[in-house]
Amino acid sequence: MRLSLTRSGLRITLGLIWLLDGALQFQSFMYSHGFLKAIIEPSAAMQPAWIGHPMISAAHFAGHNLALWDTMFGLVQVAIGLGLLYRWTVRPALLASFAWAFVVWWFGEGFGMIPAGMASPLIGAPGAVLLYALIGLLVWPTEETEREGGSAGAGLIGERGGRLAWSALWTGATVLWCLSVNRAADATSEALKTASGNSMHWLASLQTSLAGTTKGHGEAIAIALAIVSLAIAAGVWTRLRREALLLGALLSIAYWFLGQSLGTLTSGMATDPNAGPLFVLLALALLPRRHVTEGAVGRSSARGARRAHSPAGLQPPLRMGLSKLELETFNKGEKRMQSSANRTRSGQRWAALGALLAITALAVSGCGGSSSAKSEASVALKPMMQWDALGSTKQQTASMKGMSSSAMKKMNSAAGGIPYVASSASGEGHFEQVGDHLTGWRRITGLVPYSRHANHLHGPDGSCSPASKQTSNMAVVLPDLVANGKGEAYGTINLTVHQRIVGPGYFLMVHAKPTPASEQNQIGSAPASMAFMQAMSHDPAILCGNIKVTS
Repeated sequence: MRLSLTRSGLRITLGLIWLLDGALQFQSFMYSHGFLKAIIEPSAAMQPAWIGHPMISAAHFAGHNLALWDTMFGLVQVAIGLGLLYRWTVRPALLASFAWAFVVWWFGEGFGMIPAGMASPLIGAPGAVLLYALIGLLVWPTEETEREGGSAGAGLIGERGGRLAWSALWTGATVLWCLSVNRAADATSEALKTASGNSMHWLASLQTSLAGTTKGHGEAIAIALAIVSLAIAAGVWTRLRREALLLGALLSIAYWFLGQSLGTLTSGMATDPNAGPLFVLLALALLPRRHVTEGAVGRSSARGARRAHSPAGLQPPLRMGLSKLELETFNKGEKRMQSSANRTRSGQRWAALGALLAITALAVSGCGGSSSAKSEASVALKPMMQWDALGSTKQQTASMKGMSSSAMKKMNSAAGGIPYVASSASGEGHFEQVGDHLTGWRRITGLVPYSRHANHLHGPDGSCSPASKQTSNMAVVLPDLVANGKGEAYGTINLTVHQRIVGPGYFLMVHAKPTPASEQNQIGSAPASMAFMQAMSHDPAILCGNIKVTS
């Protein structure tokens, strides 16, 4: 006996995911401005102006009364989820979901970061909310009967439209894997490292291990996954349709575990379960359906037809009695089979929903996550000359740019601080530390387009001002920041340190030049070696910001 998917089962599953999204919107982090500054604004800063500026404006508008707006956002998603659970409210709920999906895809996800050139299928591109709308189109209630061999999902765009959408998504994944940002030698490794920062302990260990294994192999991995994605896109138009859909579902699950960290549901910052589960649901909606009782029913019907053509009057009474008995038995059996099929479909639907809820519950439980206390801090980066003015110390200008290293060292020694050059850039950052695990982000604007900048956390017992407190001890060597064509740079942090960094006495300093090629192996060191600090003495600073503990 085979289990068959139904459109109503897919619709109910989609409704439960919308309910999960609504519940996530009521997390305490969503009611803090950290949600806007750590998620929305950094994403907007990397977008083209026509996308990014409305995102920033919407974030600032919502920030004036964040509690009200966040509550409304959560209630909208809950209402959509509830509407999908009942037949008489399905159409209004789906219409609302289409409008809401567009709003979130733009103002919340920046169109999956595709226009910014930063999208990757591994981390959820093209965006989960786009898949919500697509699945909604497939489960739209219609008068069309679900036929054998067809898919459970058809709705407004039909089975063929669903397959076209599937092919478009996976062809898009092929294109994204071919982007230079995803073919870089360490692209996959860095994505896994970043993902581990919001994972449960056991998953973070797996991601870190795989990050080491994949280091330097980013191009080969991207090419292989591009080929697989293209095969999945094309496979739905062949006899291997079922296999292509299942392969796409399995690859999406792998992405969900490794690149999307189970939707970061344990981080307290998740807004949805990410794209992985939605790709699986889409694959199920497009799977061809199979019925299992057709052969038995056909044979019984044929026997009935043969009996119907026999002259009843020529049959002996005993034969007629047996025929009636067989017919009654067949009718009873058919009713039992129909009842069993209904129970099977219902059981399968609830089993699928139960599995989804079980996965969610497992993720939310934490499953062995670290119990160490978490410390959070923010940093506001200002030009060095502003700190200099605050401390009433040395006055330096961009004329230092051509100064020899020996002259820089003499000036540094005489003034008691770190040499710097003038800059009009500014920025901000956020850090979190749990035990030895340091995560966070930094965002800077006003840099020279396409420039690279070394940056480090200095301390302890240091400060940006006065100059005498600008300790040269580098507690953590952070990854270089790379500016885009608009002079904006954004970078995440996911490192293991062996001292308390998020605390008073530490400051973040951004330098004018990148980390020397000969010292790239020092990135991530905590603390930096003496040789590295000597090498960086040739690189003047441009920005500085004191670590300010927030919790």
